[in-house]
Amino acid sequence: MDKHVQLASASAEILSSYPVLLLAGDIEFDDELVDKLERALKQGSTVLLGAGHQAALGPRFARLAKYPGAEVVEPWTNPATGRSAAIPDSRRQRLAHEALPVEVSGDPIQYQVNRTTDSWVIELVKNAGVTKEPNQPATLDPTAIARVVLRPRIRTEAAREWRSNRSYSQPGEVRLDVGPGQSVFVQFVCP
Repeated sequence: MDKHVQLASASAEILSSYPVLLLAGDIEFDDELVDKLERALKQGSTVLLGAGHQAALGPRFARLAKYPGAEVVEPWTNPATGRSAAIPDSRRQRLAHEALPVEVSGDPIQYQVNRTTDSWVIELVKNAGVTKEPNQPATLDPTAIARVVLRPRIRTEAAREWRSNRSYSQPGEVRLDVGPGQSVFVQFVCP
């Protein structure tokens, strides 16, 4: 899913422009940041935070908790890696379905979604199939190709894959093959 990293120093306007804000890491909640989060909640954003953030907010958490978009997510450990994550995978999948402008389906792939003034850009990154040993060049498994389908959930006029410059005049479904070690950028232009 998407991700766009914003610092706590981002303006209230920028934070409020996101449908979902996931708070991650150690955060110092000064009054200015709490004001910005409250403004985002008032404008309809969802703000996801962990139990540690709730504790760090102390009594100021009540200012955020009165909005339906404020949500304390349960701690979760990824069973595949044994590492804790900022958000349970089931909640991340629901958010992707609810909030992302483009559905990404098919083979497993890393992706991120970014907004420009007139479009959405999806970056697909295929890390699987790349082996890198210390002091050795990377080797690629040519069979490790991800077959991915992008379906916009928003109105779009066109789509274009940046590197190949391939255009899609009816971008209701964009099918791509992404090889190991590749990054692919697809821009969906909004009317």
